[in-house]
Amino acid sequence: MDRKLEFKITEVDVEESMGEKTPLVSIIIPVYNAAAYLKRCVDSVLQQTYEQIQVILVNDGSTDDSLAICQHYAKQDSRVVVLDKENSGVSDSRNRGIQRAEGTYVQFVDSDDWLVPNATELLVQKAEEVQCQMVIAPFYRVLGRMVIVNGHIREEKQISLQEFALQLMKAPANFYYGVMWNKLYRRDLIVEWNIRCAPEIQWCEDFIFNLHYLQHVQQVYVLQQPIYYYVKRRDSLVSTELRSNKLYEMKREVFVHYRGFYESIGLYEAHKGKINSFMLAVTTDSLFRLPAGILEQNEEEVVLYEFGGQKERPRHKLKTGARAAAFKKIGSRQGMSDMESD
Repeated sequence: MDRKLEFKITEVDVEESMGEKTPLVSIIIPVYNAAAYLKRCVDSVLQQTYEQIQVILVNDGSTDDSLAICQHYAKQDSRVVVLDKENSGVSDSRNRGIQRAEGTYVQFVDSDDWLVPNATELLVQKAEEVQCQMVIAPFYRVLGRMVIVNGHIREEKQISLQEFALQLMKAPANFYYGVMWNKLYRRDLIVEWNIRCAPEIQWCEDFIFNLHYLQHVQQVYVLQQPIYYYVKRRDSLVSTELRSNKLYEMKREVFVHYRGFYESIGLYEAHKGKINSFMLAVTTDSLFRLPAGILEQNEEEVVLYEFGGQKERPRHKLKTGARAAAFKKIGSRQGMSDMESD
């Protein structure tokens, strides 16, 4: 009998208290036919160690029991708000959530994923401590029985927008930069500059949102503790998009925004060769990448090590029935890009 995936979440103690200043965080969760895993997601949000949250569940015309589940949570917890609308896509769902948000900060979670228990606390603590405009963190990527750390910047520190942009330039196809759910945003900047997801763009719309937001950022704080569990599903949108004859045009559209970001912050002319290689970087989209961690296949378990390639500090030991063949298949894809729509 196959063993179930078993792992422990190791929390990082927040050493410095934020005192009585506890700004509200609006956590936006688009929901579409997510009944099978919605409870796991919402429970992980409501059980956060940081309790000053507004949870906005945006039901996108689900045809399963998702809406009923959302409404149940709203009855049980006054921090939960439910928005119900006809199906119009994840971008419009996020935009509706932004319109309803009341928090000082905005955080995004997808309904089939979940947070580590102190994710919001870690994000808010650093945002308040250093007064930056964005906090970014690595995340755990869950693929069947495997859990792997995805990250890119390997030192915990506050960096300028220019330094962040130079790091992004090295790996523009990395999920770490493209997605919205491993970051904390300032709502006042989103409102002031009317930053929204583009419903007409069906590929990397979250990356475009980030590029527009970053134009109004001065400082970014880089965490090293993964805060999020991202589940890669075979039926994800990318599987359909990779077969779309419009994919090249969509990539061209994303590149226009990518180049525009560097032009807006004055880095394009000095780095245009590297920036213009964006299309090559996102040409070999993959369904899985081993970007930042090392896995060792033993007889009974897969061991996850923190990124940087150092083997002396394992983070998780996962009981698994997977054999070396599966590991080799994953390892053989190392080095491929992993930009895809979530």
